[in-house]
Amino acid sequence: MGSYATLGIGKYDYMMSKNCLSDFLLIFNSWERREEKYIEDEQEFTSYKYVTNVKSAKQCLDFSGYGLAQIEKAFTASREDMEYLFEHEYDDKAETAIAEYTFDSWRFVVKNYARKLSSEGYPWEAKDDAWFNNIEKVNVSEYIVARSLRFNSFSFWGLPEGIDPWIVFRIVLEAFDDDDEVVLDYGDLVEGGWCDAIPNDDEFVYDKVLVLTEGVTDSEFISSSIKLLYPHLNKFFHFMDFGIMKVSGSVSFLAHYIKAFAGAKINNRIIGLFDNDSAAKDELLNLRGIRLPHNIKIVSLPDIELARNYPTLGPMQNQDIDINGLACSIELFFGKDVLQRDDGSLTPIRWTGYKDRISQYQGEIQDKSILQEKFRNKLALAEQVQDIEKANWKEMIILIETLISVVNNIRHPYRDPEGS
Repeated sequence: MGSYATLGIGKYDYMMSKNCLSDFLLIFNSWERREEKYIEDEQEFTSYKYVTNVKSAKQCLDFSGYGLAQIEKAFTASREDMEYLFEHEYDDKAETAIAEYTFDSWRFVVKNYARKLSSEGYPWEAKDDAWFNNIEKVNVSEYIVARSLRFNSFSFWGLPEGIDPWIVFRIVLEAFDDDDEVVLDYGDLVEGGWCDAIPNDDEFVYDKVLVLTEGVTDSEFISSSIKLLYPHLNKFFHFMDFGIMKVSGSVSFLAHYIKAFAGAKINNRIIGLFDNDSAAKDELLNLRGIRLPHNIKIVSLPDIELARNYPTLGPMQNQDIDINGLACSIELFFGKDVLQRDDGSLTPIRWTGYKDRISQYQGEIQDKSILQEKFRNKLALAEQVQDIEKANWKEMIILIETLISVVNNIRHPYRDPEGS
């Protein structure tokens, strides 16, 4: 027999897992667990569920190599394995039907049926009603997908049996609003003794992305901000712990570590995150000409509007200039509320040296330790009151979304082995 966990939206379960829960925990986190008592036939039962929203589920799948670009590749490859189905259904017109069965047309039909199933449920008592019977073969994508939803079908949502179901579910999610709920019901597994009511934290851990930064404070502040602002994605990130590993941190050491990881041929996805300043630009010249593997990407802190007219202190004069690419370190992403002094002015940049290779001055923000302590207090307060004023986190959100975009464009070592 066995027991099942189901993953559904509204009135329809899109995926099932027999005797196993961990397969579904990819899109959930431990705090999303719901345990409730209910009465049925005068007996008390307990429901065990995880509940997340569509936006979080999509981001988790994108991080795990199920982005739309990867899914289109998977669709194209799997369509070649379905020639037998088209030959059976369309005979001598099979080649034309396959040509009409495009990724866009398939995706459109999947979304339409997903909305219908979630709002109405599957017509279990009327298996041959107008849902399916009135679809003509000339509507190739609708016909193939509709057939796959019937009992005893030889395909799954219009793709070959055995296809990774997350590929379909990622498209299904496109049919719904960001705030719509995605529900994992695993009560049957708990009652059957196949899993604990509260899974271990390590069951939520999947392929992590290693982020290498210039120093310990960069890792500390970015990781803490992800945990606060994008908690559902925190499990996917791993920052090098400079303190525990007693690893040196600096822009030159960062370049060294990138070359070392590239030479070690590690499969994990890796991001080398440099400051957006002259020192980083100068050091990156040492990486020029080195062909990095597809799983390693180099990125700098992004340009931000706050830095376009920023106060600086020089040996000859003080002026407000654009310091993007000249003197933007992690402190510039703490928010204007942290950077402002008691008199309302912004903590200035002081020019410290000239980089001959790039013909630029290097700048460094003043009062670093004071700003860092202010940001630690800002993080602690936000975690305590659970009230985040987005305007005060604007720059950090831009930085984190830059990392998210980079991750989503790195070839996944298992889901997209032939990608680039």
